[in-house]
Amino acid sequence: SDVCSSDLKVGSMLAEADAERLENFISEDVKKAVKYRLSRPEKWQMLDEKRLKANLLSSMPLCFNLFGHLATDQALAQQVVAAWFPDLWVEDASVEVNFEWSPGRRNPEYLADNTAFDVSFHILGTDRKHLIGIETKYHEHPKKEPLKTENLRYAEVSREAGQGAGLIEQLDNHRATQIWRDHLLALSCFQHRTAGWDAVKYVLVAPAGNPAWRPLTDEYCTLVPNATETFEFRTIEKLLEQSGGILPQEQKFRERYLDVEV
Repeated sequence: SDVCSSDLKVGSMLAEADAERLENFISEDVKKAVKYRLSRPEKWQMLDEKRLKANLLSSMPLCFNLFGHLATDQALAQQVVAAWFPDLWVEDASVEVNFEWSPGRRNPEYLADNTAFDVSFHILGTDRKHLIGIETKYHEHPKKEPLKTENLRYAEVSREAGQGAGLIEQLDNHRATQIWRDHLLALSCFQHRTAGWDAVKYVLVAPAGNPAWRPLTDEYCTLVPNATETFEFRTIEKLLEQSGGILPQEQKFRERYLDVEV
């Protein structure tokens, strides 16, 4: 598709007409998932509609293209999520797939900030429910990020999770700050008095060709006690392998995002 004149130098933005036709997405089912999410805006959400529709390199369209089919096909979602997370799967459970999801932005019962997962899977069984929150990366590299150290919820959630003291000082203005906040969001869901989550996990997903995230997650797991109990890193390639080839448009996704020359 043609690109906007202002983006000719980088060639990473769709022309407005193509963006509005949702040409950034690889199938009609993914487009349905995009339309559904955009039709339900949330207060303080961080979802940038223009970037979602037009930016070819943004990780959020990638997230929809990777997981969007699960939002429109319950049987597929059950099969794939069970294959990806057998330790958290509940027999005969249903799966809710929610993009750019938070249980309550700026809600002091959670993290009291705008932290959200790019996508979340809610595994809902008869007597158990499990939460998996996912952050997706593509070309992005980690950046140092300041913490709002006046936010007491970070220390409270961390302490209740048995992470020990001093992490605010260690992770303030650290490249792993976002990882910690996302992880704390999952832990705050587990700790919430009435939310009723029996187990939670936070997963960071990135391509194998992006060299930044695996070593950073290894560093994070050395900094944060017990991190690996509720946090893990997976490559996109590993997810595709574990899905057993049943994800629709997998080849198209690979050609779009993974089969690239450096």
